Amino acid sequence: MSPIRYLCALAFAAILAAPAPAGVARFFVVDQADDVFYKYTETFGANVTQATSAANADQTEIHVDNTHVYVLDNNDKIVYRYTGYSSNASTASRGLRNGAGGALGTLDAMAIDGDDLFVADDTNNQFRHYSLSSAFTGAGTINSDAVYAFADDGANTHTQAQAMAVDSTYIYIADDNDDRIYRYLRSAPAGSTASSLLRTTAGTALGTIEGIAVHSGVLYVVVDSGGAQDIVYTYNSVDTVFLTPGTQDNANAATNLTGANDDSRGIALNPIPTVQSIVRADPDPTNAASVTFTVTFSEAVTGVGTADFTLATAGVTGATISGISADTGATRTVTVNTGSGSGTIGLNFVDDDTVVDIGSLPIGGTNGTPANFTGEVYTVDKDGPTVNIGAPTPAATNSGPIDFAVTYTGAATVDLQTGDVTLDTTGTASGTVSVIDGATATPTVRITGVAGDGTIGITLAADVAQDGVGNGDPGAGPSATANVDNTAPATLIGAPSAALTTGGPVTFEVTYSGATTVDLQTGDVTLDTTGTATGTVSVIDGATATPIVEISGVTGDGTIGITLAADVAQDAAGNGDPGAGPSATFTVDNTSPEATAITPGTSGPVNSAATVSFEVTFDEDVIDFVPADVIINHAGTAGGNASVSGSGDTWTVEIDGVTGDGTYTVEIQTGVGVTDLAGNGLGASAVSGAVIIDNTSPQVATFDPHDLAVSPAVADIDFAEANSMGAGVTDPSNYTLSGDVGTLAANPDSVVFVSGTTYQLTWNTGQTPYNGAVMITVSTAVEDAAANPILAGNGDTGSGNAVPVELSVFSAD
Repeated sequence: MSPIRYLCALAFAAILAAPAPAGVARFFVVDQADDVFYKYTETFGANVTQATSAANADQTEIHVDNTHVYVLDNNDKIVYRYTGYSSNASTASRGLRNGAGGALGTLDAMAIDGDDLFVADDTNNQFRHYSLSSAFTGAGTINSDAVYAFADDGANTHTQAQAMAVDSTYIYIADDNDDRIYRYLRSAPAGSTASSLLRTTAGTALGTIEGIAVHSGVLYVVVDSGGAQDIVYTYNSVDTVFLTPGTQDNANAATNLTGANDDSRGIALNPIPTVQSIVRADPDPTNAASVTFTVTFSEAVTGVGTADFTLATAGVTGATISGISADTGATRTVTVNTGSGSGTIGLNFVDDDTVVDIGSLPIGGTNGTPANFTGEVYTVDKDGPTVNIGAPTPAATNSGPIDFAVTYTGAATVDLQTGDVTLDTTGTASGTVSVIDGATATPTVRITGVAGDGTIGITLAADVAQDGVGNGDPGAGPSATANVDNTAPATLIGAPSAALTTGGPVTFEVTYSGATTVDLQTGDVTLDTTGTATGTVSVIDGATATPIVEISGVTGDGTIGITLAADVAQDAAGNGDPGAGPSATFTVDNTSPEATAITPGTSGPVNSAATVSFEVTFDEDVIDFVPADVIINHAGTAGGNASVSGSGDTWTVEIDGVTGDGTYTVEIQTGVGVTDLAGNGLGASAVSGAVIIDNTSPQVATFDPHDLAVSPAVADIDFAEANSMGAGVTDPSNYTLSGDVGTLAANPDSVVFVSGTTYQLTWNTGQTPYNGAVMITVSTAVEDAAANPILAGNGDTGSGNAVPVELSVFSAD
């Protein structure tokens, strides 16, 4: 070993010998047999075990960043992420696949840096790249976005990947077959450089390399000793082992892991937290009562308080640390009260090992040397020129210009430019800034081209004026404001006094708001018409704020509205109104409505007990439709009464109390009675279809028992009826045979229609004797189509519901 390496080894051994607080997590080693990862201090003491999740059972590599522990699972081809350093609750990544979505081979090695995730496929002699954030976003699998083949360096052959590490420049892959590490440039990983042969501190061969880590230029190698205690070998300079690949490099230090940790599958380091910067967060120099510093740590830490800082002051008195932001994350904002006087204030960090990261590792580590940090310094100057903005002149305007007199006191130089002036406006007020005598102590700010409505004031930028030592003025504003008024009077046209008319007059009420004078003339009013509608315009109270526009002599059909000309009204500033319109319209209707269809609910026949409904359809909505408007056109002896119901363009006429026989139609009387909404009388009416009226009961005309002496027995019955038969006519129970019936039943088995008003009665069994005489009795349950029951017929007398007919005598054929 060279003297330099010997001295480095002694120094590292001294570091390892220094005590470390219990609970500090610096080194992490995953143990496959135990399903845990071991957490060690900086001296590999005081180990704590943390179980991996049940799903993460084939652990082959580990990585640690400032907030998570990552464990590669070869069986699942998944990376498990553990939040914090003390939880076994894990989140699984998406399944890792090759670039084409295919399965990977054996995964024994993984390295992570930022969003870069590298895994080595030992089966296929490749290593692949994935986006770490994408791997933990969504579900399913993720394909690699880059793949690199293992590359030889010319003298050595890279054939195996047992462990992997990465730093800002290189990717490192350990090859257990030849106890070397192959290093690839991250920017161009097509070729590799082989390390020297790695050996123990005694120069003997290593055991099985199961994990490597590179941190701050130091190489750590964990070796599985095959059942004995696993060992971590430390090489103080990773670059040194790549200087002479043909030689060997002995480890600078060797540390036995705890006895239970005998199946190591990777090593990772919790980076030592540091103070990266303490910078000013406010302008410098300053005359503020307080300033802030931003303190940035290399990672999230806790335990940061005001006692961890001290002030370095000169000139100022009474400066104190007055506050610090919440104790979370990697940055803190420290607020400092600048006290009084002028001078400098700096903020320094004082390391007392109370500020620690998530693994309880303190700032600068536990090496006993305080990692103090000196921050930036503020220059404090509490003196400077003053500036005053006078009141605006004039205080109110609609076009300007507006002047603001500005006074700088205690200034050696002044350079007020238009870019130093900010217009403070409300509403729509606007204008253009110019500066007069901007290099004097009493410049004037002038606002021209004033427009809009609202207010205008100004704010002056700081540092326009300087005193003799270079202190700038603090600026001024917002100033007092001037009122700007460019709003014209408003015009509103009300709704027409009538929505519908035949001849008018119809009025519109007009309202002018914000006007001091009004002069509305008939010539300022334009009629907006459709169709043939027209009328004559007149104006009432045209010089008031609420004039009336009247439209009279209205004729035609269509709509009428109005539009008002602009500049009829003016406000005090001379702004004219913009006019108004088109207004809402009213309808002009001088066309008579018509009854376009009258449809009866039935064409009959019906009798006096029935009410017949007619649906009457008009070509527009109508009113005042009453029974007196209904005309019933009779034919024959029919008659009846009318009733009316409905609304709009559809109504119902009902005719009841019908008497006599015959037909009738319905139409609506024109010219009087029914009108549309505008009052126009009915101009024409359709005529309904005819309805048949029948109030005459049917009678038995003939009974012909022509085949009653045979079986089946048949007879015909014919009714005297003007229309057609109805209910009960085919019901056998309504017919009773009497007389010489023989073996026939009193009622037939069936009654069927033959034609016209003739029906056939059939007895399926039995027959009458020859030369007998029979009589048929028909029940009054038999009705015609108008529901008139059969009469007690042909002058014969009957009793009850029976209607006797003449005896029919027949002989056998």
